[in-house]
Amino acid sequence: MKVFIRSLAAVVCHIACVIIATFAICSAFVILDFLYPAIDIFFFRLLVYSLLAAVTTMLISLLIACAAKGKLAGVLNVQGIASAFAISFLLLYSFLGVTTFTNERSYTIFSLAYMYESDGVVFSQQEMERIFVERFVLEGEATRFRIDEQINTGYIEAIDGGYRLSQSGQRFIGLQRFINRFFPVSTDPSSLYPLGE
Repeated sequence: MKVFIRSLAAVVCHIACVIIATFAICSAFVILDFLYPAIDIFFFRLLVYSLLAAVTTMLISLLIACAAKGKLAGVLNVQGIASAFAISFLLLYSFLGVTTFTNERSYTIFSLAYMYESDGVVFSQQEMERIFVERFVLEGEATRFRIDEQINTGYIEAIDGGYRLSQSGQRFIGLQRFINRFFPVSTDPSSLYPLGE
């Protein structure tokens, strides 16, 4: 029993170390942001950085396992390293996807940050709406940025100075509506059905 507990503790410790190392490496990648502007869509850069960080940590683990010459065979084996890679990648991507990616495009984050920087000023709903449109949408060029992003993903097409939803975009919206039937994000359907169901 003691041997099992020691082995389990070693594996848990290894996975924890891999996760910490992967987070640290990916954080460095995100801070350096060396893939911009080659990949100008933040979501895709995040995916690549997460994958690169997990692969880097896996290679470091393999190098340590080779250098240990069998002394860490119970912990640093191919199966253990592959498991740690998968766990760390999924945790990292989930964390970054929920935090940084949300921060980049969130009405809520913008509104809270604006109020935070306004030293206790009380805003009416109308003022908040005006500030959002003027600062986030117009000055921040949110619409142009989203159009460029969706052209790059192939969801919309530029035609005669305008834009049209592509077949890929139609499939994407169809998929989002299907998923929303089972996992409704909001009771307000206006984002997926802006013209009504």
